[in-house]
Amino acid sequence: MARCPARYGARLSQAFSATDPSVTIRADDIQRIDDKRAQDNSLFTDGVGTITPDTAMEIWEAYTRSRSRRSHRAIRPPSAFQVRLGGCKGMFSVDYTRSGDRVCIRDSMEKFDAPDSLDIEIAKAFDKPTPGFLNRPLIMLLETLGLEKDIFLELQRAAVSATEDAIESLVTAAPLLGAHGLGTSFSLSSVFNSMARMGADLDTQDDMSAFIRQVLRFCANHVLRDLKHRARIPIPRSWMLVGVADEYDLLQEGQIYGVHLSQRVILSYLPSG
Repeated sequence: MARCPARYGARLSQAFSATDPSVTIRADDIQRIDDKRAQDNSLFTDGVGTITPDTAMEIWEAYTRSRSRRSHRAIRPPSAFQVRLGGCKGMFSVDYTRSGDRVCIRDSMEKFDAPDSLDIEIAKAFDKPTPGFLNRPLIMLLETLGLEKDIFLELQRAAVSATEDAIESLVTAAPLLGAHGLGTSFSLSSVFNSMARMGADLDTQDDMSAFIRQVLRFCANHVLRDLKHRARIPIPRSWMLVGVADEYDLLQEGQIYGVHLSQRVILSYLPSG
């Protein structure tokens, strides 16, 4: 990797991606586990480690405290985190068969050496469902597999129309902001919902309504720009699943875990098809 400057630079830049702090662990609490299955020596995972439930709770409490998410503090921690730990990046899934403060990392997670950095930084905590979106590479792949382009164009037209309609009121604007992650630092989606419940609307001609209409127009422009340049098209009634390893060896070929409900992992699985 050091002989390829572009790849080496890409690996180092991963340490500068946006993350939130959580906890600092001890070097003795880190255990390395193999990427391959012991029974058949096959590749088991690529970039997925494990943490114990106790460690997950510590991470969750520190993460919500740093983000001032008071409403989330009483909720059980999610079952998966996208993390940075020193020179490692990837996913941590909760292994409910372990206890204590153990953190297990795999060699595939390590992108460069940073043995003195023991902070677990959270790139994303999967504490709620993630809506499904298309993008340019996925569209190219689906077209190559034979999916008609008219389907994508229809989804795009529907997304443009829904975006334009959504900014006409506070009630419809709040879900739009939440779905696209807009104004999260200021809890705009929650603010707009609260204003709507108090009877506020955008029909008046006062300065506050004019300001909010301008904010919503900026939000709509952001969504439409993503549609135009990145083909980030929402897929109705769909969700993005998180890729983790089957640590319990429950799944057969063509099967996946069910989506977690009430912050608990369902250890049954869905049949293929």
